[in-house]
Amino acid sequence: VYKRQELRKALTDYDERVSVMISLEVAREELVKRLLKRGEETGRSDDNLETINNRIDVYNKQTIPVTYYYDKMHKHAAVEGTGSIDKIFDRIVEVIGKVKD
Repeated sequence: VYKRQELRKALTDYDERVSVMISLEVAREELVKRLLKRGEETGRSDDNLETINNRIDVYNKQTIPVTYYYDKMHKHAAVEGTGSIDKIFDRIVEVIGKVKD
């Protein structure tokens, strides 16, 4: 609720509105795998299992409720976040192309 209210205030302050909220949908196991790999490749100390699981839990607690809010307004688009970067990009572009103001 807090994030939603904070966003609503910021949009009002700048006379803006949300046309669509896009979320990338990726299974938890895949997210963990990707982030652990990134940690190995880059040496990021915060890409460890405990921190990754905490990040995902925080996302689920704080961001998922915002998707429900935009679902009710028919402004949420879930995009499959697996596959090549080009495929994911194409999916996002397709969603944006369907937005009607």
